[in-house]
Amino acid sequence: MEILFAKSWWEMMKHPAEMFLDRCVEDGYDASELHVPAVPASPAVIQQWHQDRSLKMIGQFVTEGDSIAEHLSSLEKRYYDCVEAGAILVNGHIGRDSFCESDNRVLIERGCELSRETGIELCHETHRGRPTFACHHTCHLLKQHPSMLLTLDISHWVCVHERLLDDLRDSLARVFASTRLVHARIGHAEGPQVSHPFAPEWEKERETHLGWWKEVIQARKAAGDAWFVITPEFGPRNYMPTLPFTHQPVADAWTVNLDMRRWLQQEL
Repeated sequence: MEILFAKSWWEMMKHPAEMFLDRCVEDGYDASELHVPAVPASPAVIQQWHQDRSLKMIGQFVTEGDSIAEHLSSLEKRYYDCVEAGAILVNGHIGRDSFCESDNRVLIERGCELSRETGIELCHETHRGRPTFACHHTCHLLKQHPSMLLTLDISHWVCVHERLLDDLRDSLARVFASTRLVHARIGHAEGPQVSHPFAPEWEKERETHLGWWKEVIQARKAAGDAWFVITPEFGPRNYMPTLPFTHQPVADAWTVNLDMRRWLQQEL
């Protein structure tokens, strides 16, 4: 199975998308992970940009609105835009933790329908503020919706549960089987992002996350997948801790993500 490494636009969203894509190529990434609704270009142009650079593309979007109907409308529009832009996989921040289960069920079921309709898998990111905010609740959703697919950003759960999930092994196994994309960021009991993944004080967190990612990859290999995508996703400030009074980040997020990718290429 081929492991593809994608680069998130997160640190460079104030810069033109084409400049970001050029830097992806320069630093040797296989794909971009692009927040398509934020790009001031048509899906056809976005697709051409990637083809010109021999880059694959992971589409990303967020559902928005004050009602379930508005979230559903944005889900459909933005998913189709990602597919038209040439995405090989689509990552969605879908629904809200504050919606009732029946409302989030509408979004999840529609997402499963869209994946079947186009053949381009739509993955729900495990994220605070979304229905997938916690491990046990996400496992419950998977039991209700067996076709539901995930982008696993497990750093959020380490923060939400305030521990390294040792007592949730059965739930994690179910989650790993439904994961199609990994966001490789390391969380800790008090936050979703350690100050630097290679600082010695975070060794336990680093090795635990690596073990989880290895389990995901083994599950996808066993399922016969031809490829799998990992996006190192350490964020800029204020996800990146900052120094008091200066608001200066303690590390450069782009460099940290590049170092993470190189480390994961060796470890995986």
